[in-house]
Amino acid sequence: MKKNDFLIVEVTDFYYPEKARGISLLVDAFNSIKYKNKNLKLIIVGGRKYFRDYKAKYASKAIQFAGQIKRKEVIALIKAADLIVHCSFLDNAPISLIEALACGKPIIANEVGAVRELLGEAGIICKPNQLACQIQKTISSPKTLQDLRKKARERSKIYDLNQISQDLLILYNSIIR
Repeated sequence: MKKNDFLIVEVTDFYYPEKARGISLLVDAFNSIKYKNKNLKLIIVGGRKYFRDYKAKYASKAIQFAGQIKRKEVIALIKAADLIVHCSFLDNAPISLIEALACGKPIIANEVGAVRELLGEAGIICKPNQLACQIQKTISSPKTLQDLRKKARERSKIYDLNQISQDLLILYNSIIR
């Protein structure tokens, strides 16, 4: 990636049509964004049933489909990203968003499953028809990006294994007393 690139990453699964449908929305949003002085890049990670169809339809110089890659490579892409976007119409609590929080990445997602609860104030939740506008607004504001990075790092602490263990121990002890 070049110094003046701005990388957006989406980690998803193309098995269910409701998940894959979010990619069409994301690609449309991405293609409508205007960003001065930077080259926008979108990398979509994930594979399975509908992957080839979406790749054939939407891949371009600016939009790359990584397919199913090793977890280590997924983490490397998340770390390299300037923004994580999660656009799905079927999901519960995507692990990739917890990984993005741990990496201190700004996140924009549509409300599906428990995404709002998972992100708290550390991410931006928007309606699907507002995705392009929200991405444009977020990437155009260095302050918003910085605030989201800080909130992501803080929010990720509640998903720390030691913290979860302590919380469960407190709960367990309160029940058996």
